[in-house]
Amino acid sequence: MLIWLTATDTKPPKEPKAKKKKEKQEKPLPKPKAPVDVEKQCGVQLPNGALCARSLTCKSHSMGLKRAVLGRSQPYDILLAAYQKKNQAKQQKAAINANGPPPEEIEANAIPVDSDEETELVMQAIARHKPQPLVNNFPMLIKRKSQYVRMREMMASALRPMFNGPGGHMGAGAGLENGIGVGGMGLAAGMGTSSTA
Repeated sequence: MLIWLTATDTKPPKEPKAKKKKEKQEKPLPKPKAPVDVEKQCGVQLPNGALCARSLTCKSHSMGLKRAVLGRSQPYDILLAAYQKKNQAKQQKAAINANGPPPEEIEANAIPVDSDEETELVMQAIARHKPQPLVNNFPMLIKRKSQYVRMREMMASALRPMFNGPGGHMGAGAGLENGIGVGGMGLAAGMGTSSTA
């Protein structure tokens, strides 16, 4: 099978594209690292010989390794406490600034206060205040307290339903002393039918 090509059907042969040489881009030189300040940074020596530049609260190294770093002006624990106190103060200040109005607005709306007048108002409030305890303890004699407890127990036992007799009939505590019912049977024996005469 032959295929005839006409001049319009022919395509010029493709020339091989010139390969572009990939220019190796020069990597930028790494920034020179600042020296590690062991007063504010971890300072533990890494396997490559450099010092760890993380903060004093570095989680990668143990407390023992951080305490063993040479060149600190004070012990690690004192530096860490100061670092945490400083950060806590910063966080509190940021929270106050985020939640409250700006200080300029507070000063603009401030009402002048006379210290003598304020002292007078506070003293009047203290004089009017009559504190009362949350719990009142009434002293009670031991004899009176024991009578109260005995009476309470008698009332409670009178109200409690108890089993009386072999038939399992309910009664108001009659005939029961220490769980023993009529005929010397206990609660368990008095609950069901009994075959004793």
